[in-house]
Amino acid sequence: MGSGNWESFINVGSVGCTAELDGRQIAFPEMPTVVAGVVLSRKLYTPPSGTGAIRLLDTFRNTTDAPITFVARARRESMAPVTFPTIDATSNGDTSVAAVDNWDVLSTITGVTHSDIWQGDTAPHRADLVDGSARMTELGWTVTVPANSSISLVAFATQRPNDAAGKAAAAADAALIASASATDAIFAGLTKEERARIINFNTVLPPAVATLRVRPTISRKAFLAGMPIALSCSSACTARVRLVARATSEGRLMATHGVLLDEVTTTLGTTRTAMKLYPTKRLVVSRTAFTTYVKVTVTDANGNTTTTSARVRVS
Repeated sequence: MGSGNWESFINVGSVGCTAELDGRQIAFPEMPTVVAGVVLSRKLYTPPSGTGAIRLLDTFRNTTDAPITFVARARRESMAPVTFPTIDATSNGDTSVAAVDNWDVLSTITGVTHSDIWQGDTAPHRADLVDGSARMTELGWTVTVPANSSISLVAFATQRPNDAAGKAAAAADAALIASASATDAIFAGLTKEERARIINFNTVLPPAVATLRVRPTISRKAFLAGMPIALSCSSACTARVRLVARATSEGRLMATHGVLLDEVTTTLGTTRTAMKLYPTKRLVVSRTAFTTYVKVTVTDANGNTTTTSARVRVS
């Protein structure tokens, strides 16, 4: 499938192309499109594991100081001289492509079953122009690209044997990709900026969330020896961990309200990490019970920040 003037990409050969992501992605140079003021670039990627597929990321860049509205097109065309492919399945459950569909499965004369996936089940911007047949399927997204900005379309293709099992597997592949969440491996390697530009799949990663485990009650001796905590994160993140004094009903914690008692900055993953937080010399602890807090602020690889905290009773 190709967007815009895809003939340019066929003819470019290796001139100006660069390898990325350990050789699993080929970046093509920018090409002019049929729309004045808009240029098109492409990245072709195949993941190292999971569902076998290729990923095409086409980016339309507005080079002008004014918004431009146009139809971004994707087309699959068969050049078979005699026998055209047959459409075996679509996401709508029939054998003809319509605006409601997200993918189709075709049998080709070369003995393979092929699937095209052109938008996600929760796509923020769906195709509004569809012309589908076994010979050619063409889709269009009416888009407005802001001045000096870009939007992207992403599409996928898979291949299976041309038999009953292969056709069922191709349909399963397509359905899985169309329903994929932003965390799935099929979107691996996309930067935060690339994800934000994609309009036909929901590729925005949810912010990482830290899971904080503390003992709700500890002894004064244990507190002074270092408060044990355990942390994990829903994805790789950098965590700022703080032990904070707060005013309590007992009024016995002799420290400035909100003063930082201890701080640790660490890198977290989904595996639980154990550590200790220590009170500083500025803290004067009375002989009665008091309450303190552990506060964790995490920043994930996409720059999203979330905060969580837990209360600890020291007696």
